Amino acid sequence: MKKSYRVPLAVALVLGVTFLLLACGGSGQTKEASGLVTKANTNIDTYNSLATQILNDMKAVEAMPNDAAGFAQKSAALTKIQTKIAEEKSAVKSGKDSLTKAKAMDISSEYKTYLGLLIDSWTKRDAVSDLETSLVKTLQQLVDQAAAGTLTTEASAAYETQLNSIAAQVGTAEDTANKAQDKAQQYFKDKNLGS
Repeated sequence: MKKSYRVPLAVALVLGVTFLLLACGGSGQTKEASGLVTKANTNIDTYNSLATQILNDMKAVEAMPNDAAGFAQKSAALTKIQTKIAEEKSAVKSGKDSLTKAKAMDISSEYKTYLGLLIDSWTKRDAVSDLETSLVKTLQQLVDQAAAGTLTTEASAAYETQLNSIAAQVGTAEDTANKAQDKAQQYFKDKNLGS
């Protein structure tokens, strides 16, 4: 009897943030802070690209056959996905570092608050990447057992339950990060920081 399993797909939501250059008054450090925000924009682009690649790669893994050759393909693809998640985390860290430096500069208090809200949303993105890592590692264990021929029906069901649980946690974490991002964007609008 051929064993099959469904790979729950963790959706790596793409950030919809576009940082605007600092439009804040009264300091000699506004230009430097603007440069740091521009640098954070680069990290957003990297994160967005990686999130899209991870989503597409997970869809590709799901479509690969459940046979010896397919399991080898899945294993190689999951290793590449882990590397991309690590790169995603690196982009988040670099972006947060740039925003933290900008926030510490002599800029308006409203813009400091806005940057703090953005940093918080990026911290929540880190939680998404951590859960994605857990999902992929668990999926890798499942694939390894299937490839070795040691995956029992009970173990397959247990993995599916675990993977579904992690995927639900990813969705919740993404929702939390998106809400934090929306809060930052609303504050930006409310304080007319772009004018």
